[in-house]
Amino acid sequence: MKPLKSALFLAAVLIVVQGTLLLLPREGISLFSMHIKKPMPEMNRKERFLKEPGSVDMKVARVALPDTVHQDTLPFIHDSVVVKKPVAPLSFTDSLRIRVPRLEMNDTARLVLSRLFRMLDSLHSRKEGMHILYYGDSQIEGDRITSVVRDSLQKRFGGGGPGLFLPVMTVPYTSTLRIETSGSWIPVSEKRAANLMEFPYGIFGGASVFDPRRDISVTGRCRVTLQPFAPAGAKKYNRIGLWLFPAGNEGKISVHAGGKKIEEDTIRRAKKLVYCQYAVDQSFRKIDFLFGFHQPVAVEGIVMHDSVGVSVDNIPLRGRQLMSFSGCDLPLLQEMCRELNVRMIVLQFGLNVAAGEKKDVSHYRKTFNRQLKYLKQNFPEVFVVVVGVTDMAGNGKDTDERIQMIRDVQRTGALAEGYAFWDAYKAMGGENAIVRWAGHQPSLARPDYAHLSYQGAQLLGSFFVVSLMKDYKEFRDDR
Repeated sequence: MKPLKSALFLAAVLIVVQGTLLLLPREGISLFSMHIKKPMPEMNRKERFLKEPGSVDMKVARVALPDTVHQDTLPFIHDSVVVKKPVAPLSFTDSLRIRVPRLEMNDTARLVLSRLFRMLDSLHSRKEGMHILYYGDSQIEGDRITSVVRDSLQKRFGGGGPGLFLPVMTVPYTSTLRIETSGSWIPVSEKRAANLMEFPYGIFGGASVFDPRRDISVTGRCRVTLQPFAPAGAKKYNRIGLWLFPAGNEGKISVHAGGKKIEEDTIRRAKKLVYCQYAVDQSFRKIDFLFGFHQPVAVEGIVMHDSVGVSVDNIPLRGRQLMSFSGCDLPLLQEMCRELNVRMIVLQFGLNVAAGEKKDVSHYRKTFNRQLKYLKQNFPEVFVVVVGVTDMAGNGKDTDERIQMIRDVQRTGALAEGYAFWDAYKAMGGENAIVRWAGHQPSLARPDYAHLSYQGAQLLGSFFVVSLMKDYKEFRDDR
């Protein structure tokens, strides 16, 4: 057979065979002792795996990740399969963050909290401002905790400025501002200063008194400088206010900024509280307050804030077991709170009680409950949060037992008066947490195992905001 005819013959045979295979059924046929099966196209590795006997031919849908996950595993999502991929353990701070305790409160407190949230939501539409007074012992000095609370709430609800301060503060420099004075200034509080006339006390439970009789100059100066690294909101303000008690003394108050006088007031002879308020068209970084008097004058407070939004005021009372509201002049306290539209008060005390040697805290219980009752009677519409004592290390078991007793007093008293309680001890991690915080890098607590470092205070402040915003979210979801 010639080569051309041979090639055509082989091609014809292949065509017949291929056509025959195409006509074969999927399961094939048996011919004599042979079984002829229809060939299948080659599959890739993934298809062969899915088609193998015992495998399931289906696509796995994507799943939503939960808000919190187990520490050692995390779902890893693939296009068609879900496997578990190990991840690094949570950091110490992250493990605390996912277990932040909630605010504890009864229905009475929750009703007042709902009113607070409604007001926060309506501040911009009503063009109003409101204040939150944050009282505490040395744990809040330097605006360390409060600055986080202020910045977080101002980002959410608007507002600005550093809030309230006095010319003479226990710590004249904070993460937000620095205060410098010239002239004869005297801080007065529960312990009256010698050779000074009696002055009433307002929000600070004390005052800064300028006494020109002790100095040649009859002018006292208070300079406030906003820190360059302060949050942007704290450096934005359009209102300045001053509360003075001249005690029948005439004088002048002037405000200077940018190298010029921007406001001035003449204080007439009147033995009563005088409130001076000024609008400013720009936020100056440095403000000078000049007090021209011939007799002592008490400065009850200075405020730099925004006319719309929320302000959070840092009021540290070093060495105190609690703020003595009952020791203030009630009309003056109410007038200052009314001018500032105070709608929330935070009380964070307990370190000075825990540092004591007596195991009996009955005296503290009486003092604590008396102040809460005073607030409830005179400021029933204000939402009050008691922040429990933070952990500290001292005489081992004795210190921890005392902290537990103080926590119980604070929690029981707050809930009994229809107030909220937030467990800072639990938020830190419980027993011996202060040691772990001090050993963390960077350190979250100071070597005294009592006070938080700047980083630790910021962390605790963020935990408090997280807890408050959980209730706010539930409030919004229920509307």
